[in-house]
Amino acid sequence: MAMMNINSPPAGVSYESQSEGFVVKANHYSKGSYFLIPYLLICAFYSRLLVYEMADVPEKRWGDMLQLAVVSISAMLYFTFGFLMYVRVKKEGEFLEVFTGVGRIGWERRFHWKNFQAAKIVDATESRKIVLDGIERISFGRGLTEARRRFIVEVLQKALVESDEAT
Repeated sequence: MAMMNINSPPAGVSYESQSEGFVVKANHYSKGSYFLIPYLLICAFYSRLLVYEMADVPEKRWGDMLQLAVVSISAMLYFTFGFLMYVRVKKEGEFLEVFTGVGRIGWERRFHWKNFQAAKIVDATESRKIVLDGIERISFGRGLTEARRRFIVEVLQKALVESDEAT
């Protein structure tokens, strides 16, 4: 496998070198969001039928408004939880921060950089994931595409090699 150019990340990934480390961000999609839209559209359809069954003719416009509201909410949820999820890996000095979530809501952990010796991609039950191994072990990045996952692992491997050479 050829090494990627760290300065030209794949689409959906940003890389920023900093004085004492780096920041890598990668967008990913929630698999649950693929089921959210059809489910909410079906709910909107049946809620409209329910209003039509229960209401008189002048009040049937409430069914249209209810359907529009459910479709709007489902679109908002899809774009929020489907597209805005991301993974951020930040090395700053002796610390590594890993964040996975939506906006400011999510899982964020802080580790000592020296506790890790290897970064690799591992096959998990449902998908592949990034694993940082050493004294501590963390895994993340299940929703990432293979190219994004591979880029993050190569950045981490390069940083691990550089920190080994510095010591």
